[in-house]
Amino acid sequence: SLLAIAAGVMALGSKETAVLVGPLALVVTWLRGTGLTTRQRLVRSMLRTLPFAAALLAWLWLRSTVLHTWGAGSGYSWPLEDSGVWDRGLTVLAWLASWLSLLMAPLHEEFSAGFLGPALWLLHGSLVVLALRGKEPGRRQTRWLAAAVLGLGLLAITGLPKNADTLENIRYSYEPALGLCTLLGLGIAALPLATRGPALGLLVVMHALALDGNREPWLRAGALHTRMEQQAHALAGEADGPIWVIDAPAVYQGAFVYLVENPTLFMPPFSPTEVAGRGRVSSIKDYQGLVMELATLAKENQPLDNGYRVGWADGQLRPFALDTSFPKRPWPDVTLGYALTGRDRPFLGSDLPIYVVAENGPEATLTVRGTAGSRSWTGPPLQWPSSKQMRFGQLALPLPEDLPADELVTVELEYAEPRGRHTYPLGQVRPAQRSTRP
Repeated sequence: SLLAIAAGVMALGSKETAVLVGPLALVVTWLRGTGLTTRQRLVRSMLRTLPFAAALLAWLWLRSTVLHTWGAGSGYSWPLEDSGVWDRGLTVLAWLASWLSLLMAPLHEEFSAGFLGPALWLLHGSLVVLALRGKEPGRRQTRWLAAAVLGLGLLAITGLPKNADTLENIRYSYEPALGLCTLLGLGIAALPLATRGPALGLLVVMHALALDGNREPWLRAGALHTRMEQQAHALAGEADGPIWVIDAPAVYQGAFVYLVENPTLFMPPFSPTEVAGRGRVSSIKDYQGLVMELATLAKENQPLDNGYRVGWADGQLRPFALDTSFPKRPWPDVTLGYALTGRDRPFLGSDLPIYVVAENGPEATLTVRGTAGSRSWTGPPLQWPSSKQMRFGQLALPLPEDLPADELVTVELEYAEPRGRHTYPLGQVRPAQRSTRP
């Protein structure tokens, strides 16, 4: 019992979903109290789980008062203090629905066949209904235990962020997935003997199709990572100083490539000894700090040696030249510290991000314009409030899917306020057609 308590407390320090162990222990002791009255089962369950509950509450109090977080990290799982009771309820229900949807149909929308989502919902839902309707006494406890694992698991992860772009945070759903898998197994067992094999085979085939779509972005990201890594090591070995890869993708085609300021590209054992420490990587997740640093270099008229950008369409590194025309000062009280496009070789049909740092007097409106041949269009405007210090902002320029592939797109940034407007060129990009397979 003491070892179980210690293990549970240690788990709470590393993973938010470990809180489900406490209520789950209560459910298990309740289910094992067969032959007792309801009152006896309740008293027995509460007494047997009281030591763990005390340790659980003490640890949660410690995290909230000393570490100022309910979860692992600087943020916690339930940021609802500023909401009303009704809004909190709706928010929790929306979170629960999003995680349940992910469990019932864990699919990358961009790389999975359209029929898979409804088909998985229908298949999983039917098996869960069969499992819950089963009346065999030997399976009743397993059914309720599985339902408890699923329900408590969903409740434990409700406030955690679900990364819809990559499904990376699906790892938080491992515990409720165990409950769902148990219910699916019970649902298959409730079928007539002759149909159990085909039902299991259908389930395996459906998940194999889902897995094929889900692995596609990781194959693409892996191929891009390999090309980028090889070229970065070659350039670092040839350069007369450290290189700077300023915009390595963090999320590419629905999968992770690099996280913020990932150092492993130039560290042993992930790189050859001769290039160890000869480079740095700034992920797009860290663009605020990156653009601030570029603005400082431009203001002080310092050169940027050995800078490179990653081509999103092919992973090739291309030289990056610091725009020495910054900072721009359209009026004495307005300074555009720096601005640049956040993609090299972007994909047609995607949004080209534009990153800006500026300080200004009156409130202003920033707009990005794209021009390709005789065609011109703008992205959504960004309202820039008055600020006496450098602020960071992000705009987006949609790249229409019907643009000819490899046609140069000229990008311009427009700064407008009551005193007038100014337009500044941000260079050109050459969008590429997104391939269906790597």
